Amino acid sequence: MCIRFPVGTGLAGHTEKTGNILNISDVYADKRFNKSIDKQTGFVTKHMLSAPIKSRSGNETLAVIQMLNKKGEEGGFTAKDEDIIQSCSSACAEALDLQFQTLQTAKLNLESVQ
Repeated sequence: MCIRFPVGTGLAGHTEKTGNILNISDVYADKRFNKSIDKQTGFVTKHMLSAPIKSRSGNETLAVIQMLNKKGEEGGFTAKDEDIIQSCSSACAEALDLQFQTLQTAKLNLESVQ
């Protein structure tokens, strides 16, 4: 299943715009929440933790990573969970940066052969 929505919308869009972690304990109470995704999938989102994946310079958000509905926690995600998602976000950023460097090197090598 492929789900698409306009950049800048919903809680992920807010995270992308601000570049900050967002921890929402009741997403349906937040007017920024995009309810249409739950309607499309049949999933019921209760709480959400969202973090930006930033460029190496930290000036640009490349993507957004989210965690949904923490098991066993009625109140949602904790400050410790925020630390965990930040670590995951940093690891994703490093992987994307490495992949980008690899692609650029391959492109340069290909251009030098032609």
